[in-house]
Amino acid sequence: MESNFLQAAVKLAREAVEAEPEPYRTAAFPIVLQHLLRERGSTAGAARADSEPAPRGHSVALGMQLNEFLATKAPKSHPDRLTSIAYYYYHERGNQAISISDIVEAYARARIKKPQNISDVIGSCVRRGHLIDTDKKDGAKAWLITKAGEVHVEEGFRT
Repeated sequence: MESNFLQAAVKLAREAVEAEPEPYRTAAFPIVLQHLLRERGSTAGAARADSEPAPRGHSVALGMQLNEFLATKAPKSHPDRLTSIAYYYYHERGNQAISISDIVEAYARARIKKPQNISDVIGSCVRRGHLIDTDKKDGAKAWLITKAGEVHVEEGFRT
């Protein structure tokens, strides 16, 4: 039954984006599919009640702005903010790594005072295992959130 639902969701997502030109079609497909799967998850969660724990999912709502996301997570330190920004970019912008220019722009967009030394904050996140170095982005060094970093954000910075 789960397989049938997944096949139907993929078919619906394909149909929904097929009229769009590239590169929009490629970008829209995973978003539409994710929305369809999330809808199924919320109805399944309501039927499941308290019989089993709900599956852990990411907490970036469709169309949520960065400052809204940061407000819901309420990170208290720069490493937690930076991990949250990386989480947002990864989930909202399609598995995208972040560069220093992305980080500076994110702090400005969220109207949060940026750290004095961004490199130190990035280093702290790397040492904690929340970010890893990845391929360069637009010729600049870039970082990607790790699974441990995702869990750190999803669990409210308890680790």
